[in-house]
Amino acid sequence: MARGAIAAGHELTARAGAAALQAGGTAVDGVVAAGAMSWAAEPALTGPCGGGFVMVRPARGKAALLDAFTAIPGRDMPAGRRLVEVEQVLVPFDQQTTQVFHVGSAACAVPGVVAGLHAAHRRYGRLAWSELVRPAAATAARGVPTNEGQKAVFDAIRAILTSTLEASAIFAPGGHLRQGGRRDRAERAGGHDRAAG
Repeated sequence: MARGAIAAGHELTARAGAAALQAGGTAVDGVVAAGAMSWAAEPALTGPCGGGFVMVRPARGKAALLDAFTAIPGRDMPAGRRLVEVEQVLVPFDQQTTQVFHVGSAACAVPGVVAGLHAAHRRYGRLAWSELVRPAAATAARGVPTNEGQKAVFDAIRAILTSTLEASAIFAPGGHLRQGGRRDRAERAGGHDRAAG
């Protein structure tokens, strides 16, 4: 087994990455498994509808940076078109740290994280993609207890989670933000199944 370390916001995420390494996978396999599990275990700030970058440095060869960021639709639209304003939500994470989040239709983008992880996996992975993603789908279907760290994030981003009727129905049914317990993950599990192929 290769030696490695997994940093995560939930124990299940770290365990998924470690399991991929223990199964003989590469670091990228560990990233894919941990990333997919984070969508089930850490849904407050991560998910398959996000984006980012994947930096890979093979033991032999040059480092590569893969663009897995979101794409903004409308490139071929007329230049003078009227745009919808971005809605800003100020999120206080603690008494000293706040961050501006953009919400609403103008903040929507085409997700890139699944495609980016898949591209990294094709180039640097060893285990089957479905073997890495299916455990996360099963976990999402069962539901994940909300740990204290995730609860704090849900509390901090309450304004985002209740910014639309649809989001409120999922995260704050009856007007009360869900506290602790298992989150209903039926829809998210379906997304994991589709990502697993």
